[in-house]
Amino acid sequence: MPKMLLVCLVTIVFMGCASAKSSPPQPGSKPTPRITILATVAPAPVPSPVASAVASPVPSVAPSVAPTATPSPLATSGAPVAFYGLQTNRTHAFNPTAMEYSEQVFTYYKVGIDMTAFRAGLAVSPATPIYATYPFVNQGGLAVRLPIPPSGGVSISLRYVPGVTYHVTQPAFGIDLMLTTPALTQSQLPAPVRAVAASPYYYGFLNHPFAGDGFLGGFVYDSFPVKTAVEQAEVDQAYKTLDEIKQSGAGYVRMDFCADQTIGHLAPYTTPNWKNYDAILGKLIPAGITVLPIVQQHCGPSYMHYDPAGGGNQTIDNPTDYATWATAVSQYLVKWPTVTRVEFFNEPNLHGGWYPGTPAYVATDGTGAAPFMQAGYSAVKAANPNLMVVAGALAAGGAHVIVKTWMNGAYVGGCKVGVCWDELSIHNYRWAEPSSATIANDPSEDNRFDVYKDAQNVAVAHGDPKPKVMLTEFGFSSCDSLTVCFDPMVQALYTANGFNLALADPTVDGVTYVNIYNSSADGPDYFWSHTALMNNDNTPKPGYAMFQQFAIGSH
Repeated sequence: MPKMLLVCLVTIVFMGCASAKSSPPQPGSKPTPRITILATVAPAPVPSPVASAVASPVPSVAPSVAPTATPSPLATSGAPVAFYGLQTNRTHAFNPTAMEYSEQVFTYYKVGIDMTAFRAGLAVSPATPIYATYPFVNQGGLAVRLPIPPSGGVSISLRYVPGVTYHVTQPAFGIDLMLTTPALTQSQLPAPVRAVAASPYYYGFLNHPFAGDGFLGGFVYDSFPVKTAVEQAEVDQAYKTLDEIKQSGAGYVRMDFCADQTIGHLAPYTTPNWKNYDAILGKLIPAGITVLPIVQQHCGPSYMHYDPAGGGNQTIDNPTDYATWATAVSQYLVKWPTVTRVEFFNEPNLHGGWYPGTPAYVATDGTGAAPFMQAGYSAVKAANPNLMVVAGALAAGGAHVIVKTWMNGAYVGGCKVGVCWDELSIHNYRWAEPSSATIANDPSEDNRFDVYKDAQNVAVAHGDPKPKVMLTEFGFSSCDSLTVCFDPMVQALYTANGFNLALADPTVDGVTYVNIYNSSADGPDYFWSHTALMNNDNTPKPGYAMFQQFAIGSH
């Protein structure tokens, strides 16, 4: 997979006041920052810079400062020999499977550094998160991270914010420099690598968690003759969000279809009441926006699932009840002919995502879910043959069964294309620049943009043609200080890079951005609400205009 973001290391020797200037950035790349050294120290030979974020073997030469049985005392002060690098990618140049969410400034010393003393006196102005400071050993010019001190160098990791000059100081260790990050503007964001025509299911947004609770839930109250102030506010916001979706160019909204919102909790099964869904689809469909309904394994009525903890979010108990719900959803969608796809499940491989009460189906490795998909697939095709079934909706990252394991289990359980699904569905969150880690770097790590290829490879290994796939959750957060948060302009850049990676692969058949508007738990560090492309006051972030550039004209 081609790198969308180059890793550049700038080598600087202290000699009075020195600086390194960058070339004009290319669209889709992150500009190279500029360092100005304010301190003056004696010049010294500078190790060769690392050229790219590619894993390299540790050289056989001895490290410049090697641990010994009786190590020398660590220095609590000192003058650096050089600053010999600044990294513009958030993946370690010397360990591509580890993730840094920052710019990295490397400082090199002749002696091992006491990291407690180093961190205590380190300051950055204006204040910005310092995500990490850690030691490394220089070996023949190659920065190789070792887990133990002493060390000949220190890496300082700062959040990348475009267009800011930071004053970084550590007086005891001779650090006094200005780090300038060039502005990253809307015009520098990459354009789509190709157009998508007549495809309402290529660009969309997620409406989570459930129909009446997501950003369109206010439509449920629209018909109320008398509304509380809270209900009226939700109605008003739903209309604003609908207009924002229309103006974005999105073709669909991915949304939960929950049995407990339509048929109640008490047995026996009753005819579903679709009023909440009518309220939402009745606004979306006339606006030219279709939906991708999730036939949820969760949120079934009480008699359909075993719920010993009383949490109400347990998995429907058995394939027969799941097929009953899939039939009801498919029959309902006949009245909405522009809805041409349904999706099975939401993250059944995530910890807590698969808890049926029937012992025969409790396995979380895909074998337990396979009978549900087989029964659901047959039910959908019998009730509404024109519907395409998208299945899996597998999570990547977090506490979960990895994608390859779950897919293998599904095939062992009898799944195939045309039996359990027509296309696959993957949530391919990547908490760094999307192209910065690939299968070639570490096949066991599935928190990658291209994790969907693992699922496709399993399908091919079991004799299926390579299936198409929808990337049904993807995005980045602009929250403030967590290491998985990004500046809003960087959020836009990384999302655009991800869209282009999808466009470059003809087997990708749609991308769902995780949020357009989300005001829930809106603290500065609340991850999910800040994935939205609109601020809480409905002003757009840079990512909204980027989304428009990709999506307008796609359907």
